[in-house]
Amino acid sequence: MSATTITRRFSLLPEDSDISLKIKSYKEITNLLVKVRALKNKYVSLMVNDIKINSYRSYNSSSMSQFRQAVYDRLNFSQIKSTQFQSIQLKERAKQCAFYDAYLVVREWVKRIENLKIIIGELIDKFRQDKAFTFLFLRGKRFSSKELKVFKQVLNQDCFKKKQSLSIFFLNNFIFQLRNLFLAQNDFESKALFSDISLTNSLKNLSRETFKSLRLDDCLLEKVATGFSRIKKKKEIAILPSELPEYVLDGYFRKIQWLTNRKAQQIISLREKIKKEDAKRKSSANKLVEYSKSLQNLVGFISTFIGDAEFSCEKEFKKKRKLILDGFKKGILEEIVDLDLHQLITEAYHKELLDFRQNPNSYLLKRVFKPNFPRIKIADINHDSFIQYFEIKLQYKIREFLKEYFISEQFISLMIEQFREINLDIYNLVKIPEHKTLSISIINRDVYKEDFTNFCSSKHYNYYKIKIGLESHQFKNYMVRDRKERIKRLKENNFEPALPTITLKNHKLLLNLPFKKINKDSSKPSSQVHNNLDIEMGIDLGLKHFAVISIWDKRQDIELARYFLGPRQIFDMNFNLDDGKLYSQKKVRKNKKGSNLSNIKLKLIRLREQIVLLQKKKNNYEQRLLLCNITNYRAKLKWNKIRRSLSLCWDRLNRLNIQIVNHLNNYVIKMARFWNVSVIKVEDLRWATHSKKRDAGEFMAFWQTHWFYSQVQNAVKLQCDLNSIKFQKVPAKYTSQRCSCCGKIGSRAGKQFSCPYCGLKLDSDLNASRNIVKYRNNNIYNTKSN
Repeated sequence: MSATTITRRFSLLPEDSDISLKIKSYKEITNLLVKVRALKNKYVSLMVNDIKINSYRSYNSSSMSQFRQAVYDRLNFSQIKSTQFQSIQLKERAKQCAFYDAYLVVREWVKRIENLKIIIGELIDKFRQDKAFTFLFLRGKRFSSKELKVFKQVLNQDCFKKKQSLSIFFLNNFIFQLRNLFLAQNDFESKALFSDISLTNSLKNLSRETFKSLRLDDCLLEKVATGFSRIKKKKEIAILPSELPEYVLDGYFRKIQWLTNRKAQQIISLREKIKKEDAKRKSSANKLVEYSKSLQNLVGFISTFIGDAEFSCEKEFKKKRKLILDGFKKGILEEIVDLDLHQLITEAYHKELLDFRQNPNSYLLKRVFKPNFPRIKIADINHDSFIQYFEIKLQYKIREFLKEYFISEQFISLMIEQFREINLDIYNLVKIPEHKTLSISIINRDVYKEDFTNFCSSKHYNYYKIKIGLESHQFKNYMVRDRKERIKRLKENNFEPALPTITLKNHKLLLNLPFKKINKDSSKPSSQVHNNLDIEMGIDLGLKHFAVISIWDKRQDIELARYFLGPRQIFDMNFNLDDGKLYSQKKVRKNKKGSNLSNIKLKLIRLREQIVLLQKKKNNYEQRLLLCNITNYRAKLKWNKIRRSLSLCWDRLNRLNIQIVNHLNNYVIKMARFWNVSVIKVEDLRWATHSKKRDAGEFMAFWQTHWFYSQVQNAVKLQCDLNSIKFQKVPAKYTSQRCSCCGKIGSRAGKQFSCPYCGLKLDSDLNASRNIVKYRNNNIYNTKSN
C-alpha cells in the first residue's frame, strides 16, 4: 500500500461582508499567528536547553502521541505562555500545534549537528593524511562526489538510526558550515598583526608569528619568477624569467584591446541611436543630450589609448588601433630590455605586506587561504603604466603563494585540536533555529473544522466554508476560494483532504491543503487499453534540449515516435491530441526585436549575469564601509536597495525554472496519455555526471548543478502515480556512448553519435533516450528502426 499526496494552496477570506469587520478579522488572525510564532520560538529554546543538559534521545520518535509524551508532557509545555499578546488565550490543542512545528525543527537541528560531528571526525583523518585536502578545505573549494565518497558512506544513517541519502550539495554545505565555524573561532583582523596584545588561542598566535617571520628569500623569489605559465594545445607551459616581461606585456596589450573593443562597440551603437533620434520628427531633446554626453565620455576614454582616431565600423577601428598599439609596444619593449625583475618582485612583496596594514578590517586566514584578485585598472598607455601593471601581477602571484608558508605540521596539529574543541562544544556554536514565518500546522480537528461537501456561490467567486478556533471557546468562519473547482475534481478522483497548514504571507492568508489518495499498487500500470503494456517511453534530459523522448513499442520492437523538447517546443508550440504532433501556436506575442520565438535560456543567462553584478556591488559596498570602520552596513539604505534587487532577481530566476519544469512535465504526460504508455523510464541521477563549463556553456553549467533534473523527474513521477503509469529509473552509465542498435560503445562528437560497428549515425541525445527506453536486465539490443 502506498499513498500519493498533492498539496494545493487556497486563499482564506473572512466570511464577514462588512469591510471594517474583515479588516478586524485579519488583524485578529495576524495577532494570533504572531503569538503562535513567539510560542514556537519559546518551545525551541526550551527543547534546545533540554538537549544540552540531558541528550537528544527523547526526540527519537516521529509519532505524534509518542513525542508528545516524551517531550511536551515531560517538560510541562502546557504551562508555558507566549510573551506577546498576553490577553489572547490559546487553546491547549493550539499549543500542541505550535509544539509540533517547533519539535520537527529541533529534531532536524539535532540531526544536522550529529551529521556535523561525524564529518568532523572524517575531516580530522583527511587533514592528517592529505595536505592538499587541507588547502582546498581552507580555500572553501566545493568537493566532487569522488572526494566525498567516504563522507557519504558514514552518513548513510542519521543519529536516530533512520536511513538518509545526502546529496553532494548537502555534504558540501555541511563542510562549508564547519569551515565557517573554524574561521569564526580562529580567524582575526589584520590590525592584530601589528600589535603586541596576546590573542585568545595558540593557532591565532602561530598565524601572527608566521606572518611576522615572512621574508623575501630566494625560494619565494624563484617561485614568483617561475610561477607564470600559458596554455598551448591544452598543455601548460612554464614561462622562463627571461621571457616574463614580454609575456606580461602581451597580457597588458590584450587587456587594452579588450577595453577599447567594448568602448568602440558602445560608440558605434550610440551613433546609430543618435541618427535614429535625429530622423524622428518628434525626437526627445533629453535623450539626445544624454546620448551625446555618453558618446563624448567614451570617445575621451578611447583617445587616452589610441588618440583621436576616426572610425565608422569595428573592423576599421581594429585596423587603426593595431597600427597605433604596435608602435607603443615596440617602444615599451625597448625600454624594458634591462628591466630588473628582482627589484620589481621586491617592491611587489613590500606592497603586499603594506596592503595588510592598510586594510586592518580584513581577516587574516580568509585573506591568505582564499585571496581576492581584483581586476587591474589601466588608465593610460606608457612605460610607467606598464610597470605598475607588472608590479600588481607580481603582487597577485606573491599573494597566491603566501598560503604555503602558513600551512605547517604545527598549524595542522593545532587545527585538529581546534576541530576537536568544536566537536565538544558544537551544540553551543551552531545557531539555534528560529521561526520567522507566520504559520501554524494543524494536527487535530479540535482547532479546525471543514465542510467541503457544500459548495457556496457568490457574485464574485465560489467558495467552501471552514472554521478555525485557536482561541479558547471561539471558532471563526472563513471562506476557501476555489474558482477552478480544484477541490471538487480531486475528490472525484478519490483524493481526500487532510489537515492543512495556515500561513500569513505578503498580507495574504493562505490555506496549504494536502490531499491524500491510498493506492493499492501505484507502480502497476492500468490495463484500460489492450496493448498498453507494450509501449514504453524513455526520457533523456539534455543540455541543448531540455528533454529528448523516444516512444517504443516493445512487442513489435520499433520506435513509434520521437520528440525533441527545447525552449521553442515547450513555450511556442502545442501538442495536438489528435495526431500526436507539435504545432506552432497561432498567436505568439512578439518580443522587442520582432521575433516570435521564446528565448528562455537567454533570460536565465541575463538574470545570472545581473545576480553576479549585484552580488559584487553588495560585497564591494560592504568592504568600503568596513575600511571606513563602519560596521552597521545593514542599516544603510543603499545596502538594503541592493539586497532587495538581488532578492527579486533570485525570485524571478526560480520562477522561470519552475515554469520550465511545469511545461516540460505537462508535455511528457500528454504524450504518455496519447500513446498509452505503460512505463516511463529516466536516468538514475545517482550515476549522472555534470558536464564541464566549456562543454555545457554558461547557461547549463550553472543550471544543471541545481535541482532541474531531479525536479523534472519528481514532477513526472507524481503524474505517473496519478495516471497509473509505472515510473522506472535506469543506470545512466554509458547511455550516451553505447549504440542503441548493436549495444557496443561508439563515438560521440557533440550532438552527433556514430557507431563504427553497425554504422548507425543519429543525434546523441536520441541515442541516449533509446538506450534508456530499451534498458532491460539482460541488456538485449535489437531494433528495426533506422
